[in-house]
Amino acid sequence: MSNSTTAKPEVIQLDKTKDILASADETVVVTLDAVYQTRKRYRGITLSRLLKSNGHDPVIMPPDTVVQFVCKDGYNPVTTLAVVMRDKAFLATGDLDAPPGQTWTQFKSGASLNDLEQFYLVWPHVMAAGDGHPWPYGIIALRVGTANTLLGPALPKLARFQQGFNLFRANCIMCHSVNGVGGTIGVDLNVPRNVFEYWQADKLPAMVANPAAFRRNAKMPSFEGLGTQGISNVLAYVKHMKAHKIQPPP
Repeated sequence: MSNSTTAKPEVIQLDKTKDILASADETVVVTLDAVYQTRKRYRGITLSRLLKSNGHDPVIMPPDTVVQFVCKDGYNPVTTLAVVMRDKAFLATGDLDAPPGQTWTQFKSGASLNDLEQFYLVWPHVMAAGDGHPWPYGIIALRVGTANTLLGPALPKLARFQQGFNLFRANCIMCHSVNGVGGTIGVDLNVPRNVFEYWQADKLPAMVANPAAFRRNAKMPSFEGLGTQGISNVLAYVKHMKAHKIQPPP
């Protein structure tokens, strides 16, 4: 893979690869599932084996390789190959605890029952989401590349904003994008207009800490846990990107 920001990440289309289901013959026990909040058993395939079977051998991939999970609903989290390998990320294709005749046990989200759909990323011995361990479901594709090829348009141009970007990548990029890099559940925070160009800057820290205080039925969760300095770092990165807009292709 190239380290050039002009190179494109490689894409593995899970929803169009029937061979994945045929080869998903492993089983795993998850100590505490992030969605179901209980011990679960799944069939599927380790992510490292899936990558290798699609021409991406983790042993020879660049050390700064990152993987983005593209989901049907626009939730697009990112993790690193190092975390995938160390913590044995597993792509579940079926729930071994599901009721007879069902592929997945339904779970409640809000007032409705939901299905995990075909592909669900789990971590056998990780006790919670966060710290580079996303639990996305309804995955339709993987995007694989170095930090530059995958995240290039969203990378800060000055080192002092790197900490804010790191927090953005860990907490925000799954729902929001910058220059088209990230999720689509929320708005792009930089193009065509940076959030600092239409929000009152002094209100943004409080909004990030507690979105429900600004918007009724807000879908965005509270990020009060980042602390005042963490939120300030994220917003400083976003404001910095105002001078570095890259309009993504349609």
